[in-house]
Amino acid sequence: MTAWWQEGAKKREVRERIAEVKSGSSEMSLVQVFKNIGAAFDSQEWRELLHWEGRMEELLAGQSDDVSNFILRAFSLAHGLVAVTFTGRDDNSGSVVRLETRRVDLLGKMELFRDQAQAMCQCGQALVCLRKFQEAKTWFQRARDVGVAHGFFSAECRACMGLGSLSKRDGRIEEGLDLLRNALVCPQPQSLHPTPHTVNRKS
Repeated sequence: MTAWWQEGAKKREVRERIAEVKSGSSEMSLVQVFKNIGAAFDSQEWRELLHWEGRMEELLAGQSDDVSNFILRAFSLAHGLVAVTFTGRDDNSGSVVRLETRRVDLLGKMELFRDQAQAMCQCGQALVCLRKFQEAKTWFQRARDVGVAHGFFSAECRACMGLGSLSKRDGRIEEGLDLLRNALVCPQPQSLHPTPHTVNRKS
């Protein structure tokens, strides 16, 4: 079987699961819901992944911090990519802010400060899409502060890019250019999010 046919078979499998969810998602076990989320995540079927968001709170209950982080990140990423692909989806950008704000608190508790700074930048970017520029600036500045405090140059870079763009938009050209120059000397951020393969169930 060729890679093309394998990809088609995987997408058909996801769509079959979507049909099952639509016909009785409330009866599906949490383990199966988690497996379906993982399948949609792996095949990058972002709109299909969002069909399971109604079970998110139930799924998060009793989970480890690591698994909870993955679940929140999966839904946030899906909302973000849907917002980019389908214009005018402010509801998706708002969901990114809501989910990444929860991740910021969780990642702070886990002391994963690099990922925490990246989540702050995600909040900033989503708020820019919502044209809430002052709130976006606050998140980018928080991310920069975390990056500087812990020596995470990639996080500082991304935050400076956001702050620089906002400064230029506000007419503070020199300040914006200085921030953008600062961003250029830092390495680009990379994804550091683990993908758990197991899900816990409450006894």
